[in-house]
Amino acid sequence: MEIYGHRGASGVVLENTVASIKKAIELKVDGIEFDVRATKDSKPVVIHDDTLERTHKIKGKVADLTLAELQALVKDTEFPVPKLSQIMTAIGKKVPANLELKEIEAVGPTLNVLNEMVEAKMISPEQILITSFDHKAVALFREHTEKYKLGLLTGEIPEEAYWDLAKSLDVYSVNISKKAVNEEFVKRAHKDGRKVMVYTVNEKPVAEKLEAMGVDAIFSDVPDKVRK
Repeated sequence: MEIYGHRGASGVVLENTVASIKKAIELKVDGIEFDVRATKDSKPVVIHDDTLERTHKIKGKVADLTLAELQALVKDTEFPVPKLSQIMTAIGKKVPANLELKEIEAVGPTLNVLNEMVEAKMISPEQILITSFDHKAVALFREHTEKYKLGLLTGEIPEEAYWDLAKSLDVYSVNISKKAVNEEFVKRAHKDGRKVMVYTVNEKPVAEKLEAMGVDAIFSDVPDKVRK
């Protein structure tokens, strides 16, 4: 079972930062997951929340700020909000990257950066997995390209429509909460030829239980703590 650093190594260093990504790589993760949003001027940045309050103790909504305005707000903080290109540069071709799109507005900006970096041979398309709870965003990404792997996020055991969409988009993975996943879900996914990836697992006994269940990968804030 593979272990992905959740938002980097977010249990050690501030989530979704270059430092967190580098720490996850240092901890020898099998892959890295992080979140992408778009600024007011459609630049992709890596941050989970729609505001800066929780992570940076600064008032400001990402979608209301241009990239320059956002950078000016966080320039004196220890861990600035990184551009997508900075995170992907830190990852390079070292490990797979799971980009979770937090909003449909991030689709175009994210695709543009990835394509530019693939063309520059800084990353490879095979290492990229695009996921989202907004399944319309995943579908829109597929409309633009078949170059990258896709995944559908869900917080609960889904209805049949979820599996139908997974089939129509030919997704690589079905990503589900540890609170919801069960053996039936895993068996259904594997029967359809899809990987099962589970979030967010920070306890070794839970990781071992999921591995026994046949889960293919987990996301962890403390990847070194859940590894065998």
